[in-house]
Amino acid sequence: MTSAFEKYGVLNERELHARHDVAVEQYNKTVNIEAQLMVLMANRYILPAAYKYQGELAQTVTAVKSAGATAKETKRTLDELVKLTDEAKVRVDRLQDLLEHEDGDPLKHAKYFRDKVIPAMTALREVGDSLEAIAPHGQWPLPTYREMLFVK
Repeated sequence: MTSAFEKYGVLNERELHARHDVAVEQYNKTVNIEAQLMVLMANRYILPAAYKYQGELAQTVTAVKSAGATAKETKRTLDELVKLTDEAKVRVDRLQDLLEHEDGDPLKHAKYFRDKVIPAMTALREVGDSLEAIAPHGQWPLPTYREMLFVK
């Protein structure tokens, strides 16, 4: 490939490798920043909102049961919320652990990000999307996709 660049005077081999190195480094920095931001947002906004909603649902289930009625569907929602929140916490911790990786070779580090960090980010996003779908509008601390797409 470098021969085509050299033949037409676009880039010599050294310049082509330098551009490659810069692109790899930029990729590494971008993925690292985005992953760290996901961890921060999950810990600061998403998990606290989920915990708060869990508490409210638990109080509702307890109140309904103490009044002598059943709260079957509310309990089912609570169970699903607890499951999703626990999974979100596991995925946040997993992503945080993956970000501790260091490698002196930028290309190997980029491959690590591609193979380990990006899938962990995707997994965290999936559970975050599920939590967003069941959390009450007024308690969700971030703009929803609907709000971002259809600005009021």
